[in-house]
Amino acid sequence: ENVRSSSGRVWTRQTAMKLSTISAILAIAGIALSPTASSEEPKAPWNDLSTSLSSPSILTPSSIESFVDECAPIFMSDSAAGVGNALLEGSNWDLLDQPSKLCMNSLSCAFQDCLYPDSYISRNLTSGPDVTMDIAEMFSKNENLLNFPYYVVQTKNVADVVTSIDWARKHSVPVTVKTSGHHYSGAGMRNGTININTRGLPTYAIDESDGTTKSLVHECKDETSQGHDAAIIANACRLARARGKTAVMRVGGGEVWDAV
Repeated sequence: ENVRSSSGRVWTRQTAMKLSTISAILAIAGIALSPTASSEEPKAPWNDLSTSLSSPSILTPSSIESFVDECAPIFMSDSAAGVGNALLEGSNWDLLDQPSKLCMNSLSCAFQDCLYPDSYISRNLTSGPDVTMDIAEMFSKNENLLNFPYYVVQTKNVADVVTSIDWARKHSVPVTVKTSGHHYSGAGMRNGTININTRGLPTYAIDESDGTTKSLVHECKDETSQGHDAAIIANACRLARARGKTAVMRVGGGEVWDAV
């Protein structure tokens, strides 16, 4: 038996009950299922934010054109093209460093809660999995359902993160955070937010400027070195020794498993 939600979505009764239970648990914990944000861009001073960052160019607006040009072709050239969801042959690696930083692990996560518009689902069910709707057309016709943030901050250092969060708090703009876009319900991006992308933060596995491999593991032996980085390792080593450990590992906020 199917149940229609207040938003018009149709679920099986079993799925609806699970979602209701999850929502209730989150509500008791004081956690919103998604940011309470409007799809209408707030009249916030975005220029003030851009000029406060390490470079104005790292604040980039979301656009259908960017997603269609950078992300959609990777999905639609895959053997999963008819369904148009997670890649079957390709890899998320081809998606996470596209210039706009809008790509998600599944094509459906371009839409709110990773749910395709009803028109797309109906077309696939009635016409077969080999039929693919023009992505630009689908996005344009369902723009109100897209899961794109207002802007993406492609952070380069911790100061960019702090500046962005302080600005968002001051102007009541919800924040989302994304590195690779793997979240199963698309929470790495949300419509009506400012998205902090961490891929550009400093790395500690590979120095991209010269290709020199750095040591991720630091043995807690000599902690007399001076400087900011040495102080970070010294603090971590104190915690490690308290737990009976002899070394610590340092990983950057934008590094993923291939670098570790």
